[in-house]
Amino acid sequence: MKIKECFNILLCLCLAFLLTGCALSKDKKVAIFYSDTNNDEYTENLSTELDTQLTKQNVVYESFTADSNQKLQTEQIEKEVKNGAGILVVNMADNLSEFETKNVVKIASKADVPLVFFGRPINEALLESYSKSVYIGADYIDAQKVQGEMIGNYLVDNYELIDLNGDGKISYIIFPDNQMKTNSTIQPNVEEADRILAEAGKPAIEYYNSSSEFVYYKDGDNINVYNHMSVALSHYNPQNNNMIELVIAERDEWALCALEALKDTGYNQVRGTRIIPLFGMGATIAAQNALYGGMMTGTVRQDSERMAEIIEKVCTNMLKSKEKFRGVDEKLIKGKNRIDVPYSQYYGRNTM
Repeated sequence: MKIKECFNILLCLCLAFLLTGCALSKDKKVAIFYSDTNNDEYTENLSTELDTQLTKQNVVYESFTADSNQKLQTEQIEKEVKNGAGILVVNMADNLSEFETKNVVKIASKADVPLVFFGRPINEALLESYSKSVYIGADYIDAQKVQGEMIGNYLVDNYELIDLNGDGKISYIIFPDNQMKTNSTIQPNVEEADRILAEAGKPAIEYYNSSSEFVYYKDGDNINVYNHMSVALSHYNPQNNNMIELVIAERDEWALCALEALKDTGYNQVRGTRIIPLFGMGATIAAQNALYGGMMTGTVRQDSERMAEIIEKVCTNMLKSKEKFRGVDEKLIKGKNRIDVPYSQYYGRNTM
């Protein structure tokens, strides 16, 4: 009789433990909110990598995509907070809106739910306004500087070949990303390229149209980039002795649009034809193919697998009430609430 009673007590305790464990799993679900996983190759790759990492660590999670619609994303976040999400992991659909970002921080802080922003840059003051918020991503100025270093070194090594009109200067066109817009009067990538050229005794590169300012681009502006490049090439070409000699794009998608315009005018068609140096950012599959074919010169890469590993580690730490940056490379930690995943130069398969 006593043995049976002990068995029943143990059974009840086990059931209670299991039920409690289920409740904790449900309450501590990681809710991940992507801006768009359908039209952004890097985010799509990151999503796949993060799924793998979280599954490997037996972390309960659910993912949502907002199709670049901030209103929809905010509604998704509000719903998951009400459903008891343990951590919010957010790739803002509209990170340029301080109001929208502030609203997401407010939702998380009001519910006392840890908030991990990733990918797109976040206003530092808003990040610091909530002690349980973290940003995992990158310093986009670093990406521009990496690109500028690639450009500067390439120009130093190939200056005479690139200077098509022999005037001793390199004329460039740039398609800058609105997300990377800075208060500087010169883009960090151009500034870095100029620094390297100066060290080699070469003059700074010159914007192809000195009478106009940079046009900043955003999501969905691909056709505008193509049109911009096409119009520019119709006025700045060998016939007018003022050919554009360098193309800089702060997204691979725009580099490829510029590439199509170049192809339409007889440039960068296949390896061995006249190539105008073309640099992008992102290391997308399409850009890699253009690099392998000799139609693009270089791009900037961020490691989606490493980013996913860090997001998983921070989420796991927070779920277990451990120090949030435990196990993260100290060199990547910037202050109390930021981790920057570095960029690297990418020229082809051998640099992967």
